[in-house]
Amino acid sequence: MIQWITGRYDRRILSLEMIAQEACGNKATYHTLLRAWQRWGYHYHPPDSRPFLSAAQKLARYTFAVKHWDRPAGYWRKGIYTDETVARTNLRRRVKVLRKRGERRRLDCIQFTFNSGRDSIMCWAAIGYNFKSELYFVSTEGQGKGFTQKKYEQQILRGPLAGIFRDRHSQGFFLQDFNKFIDSIPERICKVLARRGAQTPY
Repeated sequence: MIQWITGRYDRRILSLEMIAQEACGNKATYHTLLRAWQRWGYHYHPPDSRPFLSAAQKLARYTFAVKHWDRPAGYWRKGIYTDETVARTNLRRRVKVLRKRGERRRLDCIQFTFNSGRDSIMCWAAIGYNFKSELYFVSTEGQGKGFTQKKYEQQILRGPLAGIFRDRHSQGFFLQDFNKFIDSIPERICKVLARRGAQTPY
């Protein structure tokens, strides 16, 4: 049964009874199956969520990795890294995935998601070496649907990001929470290359 679920997210989210029935025709009770899985270290956990990658996004990731595969960690320390995230407010229930300790980052234990933009709020933040910004809430209201380039320019480029560039030239920073992630960029680029732009465990 372990072999049957390995590498398949759609199988890891099934009930124990369904896994036993589909994998080997076993009709054992739930509690019998639960004890058996627990002996091997398997339990149900909420999966990590990752956004779905389109073919164009995979190509862009792969192209970037090819271009920068030989950059040292010191090169990446000079950058400021920004990203947006969408937090859903409609309280959608998440499934649980059957896995054991150490398998959290396996691709078949991650829930890939699509964001529709409805019932959600968008946040923005930036990190750098010895630096992290505050969390900013951005608005999609106004002309154009969603978070347009014009809204990005008004709310981010001319707002907190402009201030970050000014401040980093005039004072030191002492927060080191994200340094290990910046220093690991060369390793992560190699993983993107190995998967040709597809999802990686990071």
